[in-house]
Amino acid sequence: MTSTKKQFKAIFFDLGGTLFSYGDLSEPFNNLLLNQLTVQGIEEEAGQARAKYRRAMLKAFRAFGQKTFYLHAELFVQGYRNFLLEYELESTESQGLDFYRKQIELGVKNVKPRKDAIDTIQILHDADFKMGIVSNIDDDQFHPIWARMNLSQWIPYTTTSQEARSCKPDSKIFKLALNKLDNPEPHRCIFVGDSPEHDIRGANYLGLHSIWITSNPGRSARLDYRDKPDYIIRHLSELLKIALR
Repeated sequence: MTSTKKQFKAIFFDLGGTLFSYGDLSEPFNNLLLNQLTVQGIEEEAGQARAKYRRAMLKAFRAFGQKTFYLHAELFVQGYRNFLLEYELESTESQGLDFYRKQIELGVKNVKPRKDAIDTIQILHDADFKMGIVSNIDDDQFHPIWARMNLSQWIPYTTTSQEARSCKPDSKIFKLALNKLDNPEPHRCIFVGDSPEHDIRGANYLGLHSIWITSNPGRSARLDYRDKPDYIIRHLSELLKIALR
């Protein structure tokens, strides 16, 4: 199949939860949380700490999520401070920033591409697809993690929310990413992401073909109509049947 006959010309990927699995970071992150509590003189079970951290981050997302742009460092600092409040502990902004930096170090040390990511991306590259990353992340976190992933030889274009001054699902970040690929028509583009609220909603609004990668496809029945994907996949390799048809 030649590039002139392909329905699609470009493919964009989210990074976290899409090209790598957060499952690879689960145990190290649990240990980080427990270490933070131990310093405060608190002994906790990992599952309980993680549940409280999720609740704390959800509260932070609710505070930041209505903005079209925010720095994720600020989001994670607030999330950490909310987490300590679950234990009736106060924290300073500098303590929150220290935790944020530890999160970055943890990611750089432990992140790796999904097991089928490299083969899938190589096939798409050989089929002459332009490919880019669109990630809700600050530059200080994105660049070392992206370097660790070692995928830039096939995916040369990257766009972060900090660079764009725009966080998905806001349109500005998607438009900047399209511009870097010489503005292909949105209906000739695919966007792959793990977040219905950020990735799928933003892609749908601009008319990109949206693909939701998830281990829980049954959740689609409960999604807001704006967040309904065009396709659902469990593994990145399933993207090939859609892109190369």
